[in-house]
Amino acid sequence: MKIKVSLVAWAAAAMLLQPDSLVANIQKTTHYFAHYTHPSPRPDLSPEDVIAIQLKAFQENDHNDTGIETVFSFAAPENKKYTGPLDFFKAMVKNPTYDPLLNLKKYTPQKLRVEGNTAQQIIVITDRVGKKAAYLFTLSKQTEGPYKDCWMTSSVIRLAYEDKTVNT
Repeated sequence: MKIKVSLVAWAAAAMLLQPDSLVANIQKTTHYFAHYTHPSPRPDLSPEDVIAIQLKAFQENDHNDTGIETVFSFAAPENKKYTGPLDFFKAMVKNPTYDPLLNLKKYTPQKLRVEGNTAQQIIVITDRVGKKAAYLFTLSKQTEGPYKDCWMTSSVIRLAYEDKTVNT
């Protein structure tokens, strides 16, 4: 439990940082979408890859909810116990807490923090109407079963976030 507390504390502080080196990861994600119709968990995907794939899926969600289905495929088995089945997950994503992720305009990943088999990253998004929101993605590396050695999402938590930009 000590690791989770330190990761969450770090994640809150990370909102102040915005590293430029993450642009390459966004470009790499475009590669995954170009080569795979429905990306799915694989051991060669890093935590950054998994988060970026899910954000791209949210960004490109269609009327069939194909993006939401892709995101659900990356939910860790333990997470699916609380967020599944798929129809329940779709309804959950469409509620006011997570709805800003659907068809988001852009996202800015903050620094990724990895400790053992846990990874966390704060993502600041600009939603489809131009408002900003922040989410904490927590991933776990699976240690057994069909997804052994795959990074999968354990939780996504919306954070309190104040957009300090001023429109003139």
